[in-house]
Amino acid sequence: MQTAIININSYIYGKVYFPAFSNRLKKLGLFMNTSWASPVPSGLQSIVWRYKWESTRNSKYKNELLSYNNGDCNALKVLADKISEIISQDHASMDIDFADQKSRLSTETGEEIHHHLELILKSSHADYNKKKIAFREGKNDIPSRQRGGQKGHKGFTRIAPSKVDKTIKVPSVKTCKKCGQELYQDEQKPINVTVIDLKFTKSGCKKIIYLNKSFKSYCESCRIYVVPDIFSKGSGSYVFGHGFRAWTVYQRISLRLSYRQIAQNSVEMFGEPIGLNSIN
Repeated sequence: MQTAIININSYIYGKVYFPAFSNRLKKLGLFMNTSWASPVPSGLQSIVWRYKWESTRNSKYKNELLSYNNGDCNALKVLADKISEIISQDHASMDIDFADQKSRLSTETGEEIHHHLELILKSSHADYNKKKIAFREGKNDIPSRQRGGQKGHKGFTRIAPSKVDKTIKVPSVKTCKKCGQELYQDEQKPINVTVIDLKFTKSGCKKIIYLNKSFKSYCESCRIYVVPDIFSKGSGSYVFGHGFRAWTVYQRISLRLSYRQIAQNSVEMFGEPIGLNSIN
């Protein structure tokens, strides 16, 4: 008989939402009335018991460890049985609700909210802006088409920040990477790049804007202009710093948000519009 290792959490995360603060086995086990012999069960404490048993060979720590593992196995079995029950009796149980259906156990206020939301969904459609009635004061009061983005895609124009938190003077490149010859700084060709970044603290994060200033360097042998590496990371005169990129990756990987939702959060939280291609 073959056995397979199955990650039970993969059947829960993003699919089943128990009334608990996390998907940890201890939290879900307590919700389903399972118990452990230890008043405060934890994986860290089990490591301590294992270490003490290996050091002293005291059967007390061995029994504590076995009891803890037995509690974990029991909680895991109860959780697996509950998931199987949800799968097999999804429409029969009254204490299970679905995201795409109206709540079965709803209060009078909840019923009213659902009713109004259904009316909004029935009235909304993709080409709503084209069919609604609008009044303009004059014939020439027609909004011009925005630049950027293909037809059907929302575009935006980034506005230069009025305030810069810190200005950094970046040294120009001294040596050509191709031929190794010494370069000379062309002060007639200054370059500026604004870095939009996030600074993380214990209580949250805030937007911070750097202005990197430097000059292009010219190689007479290769006949090319060379810029510092920081100015080649990105396009145009604006780039997103490491902190902003880390925040975007966290939104996508950990929170599993769509590109459009990440772009919306960027505007709402930091006032920074960002294109879907930039997020990708």
